[in-house]
Amino acid sequence: MTVIIAMLTAASTATAAPDLGWMAGDWVSCGPVEVVEERWLGPSRGQLVGVNLTRTPKGDSFEFLRVGPGAKGLAYIARPGGGAPVEFALVDARAGYARFENPGHDFPRRIVYRREGEVLVAAATGLDDKGPSWRFKRGDASACPRS
Repeated sequence: MTVIIAMLTAASTATAAPDLGWMAGDWVSCGPVEVVEERWLGPSRGQLVGVNLTRTPKGDSFEFLRVGPGAKGLAYIARPGGGAPVEFALVDARAGYARFENPGHDFPRRIVYRREGEVLVAAATGLDDKGPSWRFKRGDASACPRS
């Protein structure tokens, strides 16, 4: 009986995973030097799966992305260039906002996504919030002006 009560208490006090469905979709940031596309699928069973493609005059780069279960709960897991995964634990989430951190990583140490109306803003920074950010609108690279 004690085990059942403990299980019910744990279940009733467990926090539900935040709804990050507002990140889902096809997004593009048309910068003067780079074009960045992100595609997020889901959410499904508590995860989002994505890919990032960045085009610059120096070449293209990509990352496989996932938001889902990690070592310390929900996490943003990036695989730059398809390499080894780097995990950033979710430390703050509310409507239209998610912040992930990995203080032990060289750079970035913080990844933030937030919605501003129809715009998705993403930033990859140090813990001091210094670093690049992107303003995405819905669409793909065909929406960017050609130079």
